[in-house]
Amino acid sequence: MKPYLEMDSCMLAKKDKTFRPGSFIVSRFIDSLILWFTFHLSLFCLLYLTVETFRRYLNRQGRLGKELSANSYYVYIIHTIVLGALALMLLDAPLAPVTAIRLV
Repeated sequence: MKPYLEMDSCMLAKKDKTFRPGSFIVSRFIDSLILWFTFHLSLFCLLYLTVETFRRYLNRQGRLGKELSANSYYVYIIHTIVLGALALMLLDAPLAPVTAIRLV
């Protein structure tokens, strides 16, 4: 004899009439609308929290940031030249196009 009673979802559904897997709280449309609204509301709250955290604590520029921003134009120029040279080297390479694009 078992000292406890094992209950599965079928027994729970028979015991409690409000628990029915696959059923809706109000209707399919209203439940979908509530789910959609709460999902997007939580995403909005996470976005707001992220933006405010970065705005409050990371809204200053250090010595390294000033140096990098002063030289950013040269990085764009050199980056274009390096990528152009790499693309020209891969032009006649016997690689699949997807592989060549990922290399550049």
